[in-house]
Amino acid sequence: MDSRSGDATRISGLNGVQDRECDRFIISLATDAGAPATSVGRTRVVFLRDLGVVRVFLPDVTDTNITDGVFELPLIDRAYVVRSADGSLYVDAHLGAAAMARTVVTESPAQIIVELDPGGPALPPVAARSDLVVVLTPREGRADYPLIVTG
Repeated sequence: MDSRSGDATRISGLNGVQDRECDRFIISLATDAGAPATSVGRTRVVFLRDLGVVRVFLPDVTDTNITDGVFELPLIDRAYVVRSADGSLYVDAHLGAAAMARTVVTESPAQIIVELDPGGPALPPVAARSDLVVVLTPREGRADYPLIVTG
């Protein structure tokens, strides 16, 4: 989405907001010093419809005190902050119902806003989860082998 460098290095907030038009999932970003960031930097957003997840990759963001957020809105249920093998972070926003998504990036303050409208194909069953683990695949039902687990 954006190939420029930014001053964002930390996830400082995960929020879900519902209004008349859509549900919004907001990722707020901060600098190393903890001040609100002014620019997001490199970002990639992928809608993994077959998993019921909107994934926001933040390759320059490596710090956070936030692990998850529970919103229980019609279209956005919860979100998880995940650390990649390379040390960067990404956020998985789990949908609560079938939706269509678009993304808006703001500056000053640096935020990534995922806007969700109702629509699209039905979602798969909810991902299995515990306090420490979310299993995205396989989902409930028949499994093929070799069994590959992601989450």
